Amino acid sequence: MDRLTRECAERLTAAVKESPAYTRYLKSAEELKTIPGAFERVMDLRRQTIGAYHGREGGDLAESSDLLAGRYAELEDVPEVYEFLDAEEELVRMLQELYRMLIRSINLYMPDLS
Repeated sequence: MDRLTRECAERLTAAVKESPAYTRYLKSAEELKTIPGAFERVMDLRRQTIGAYHGREGGDLAESSDLLAGRYAELEDVPEVYEFLDAEEELVRMLQELYRMLIRSINLYMPDLS
């Protein structure tokens, strides 16, 4: 990577780290970690969700989705879990928008996946 691109990427990274979305995400993760086992349960469910989506868990995706949705529903009753997942979604959406802005502006030919 050339020097200018690296410097711009570093400034963008710093801006993301200072953003309200990232600050909220880190704060909610720390709050979630104060509940014994909660952070680990959320991470395990996320691993299972990603595995099911990519076919690593075996079985039917719809069946796996229903099972995992039920497990998430149980955890979402915990306010700290809900806050963490909501903060994570906000951060991911911001990163997706940054990606879309970059792709649209540099003329990289990508199919529309929406």
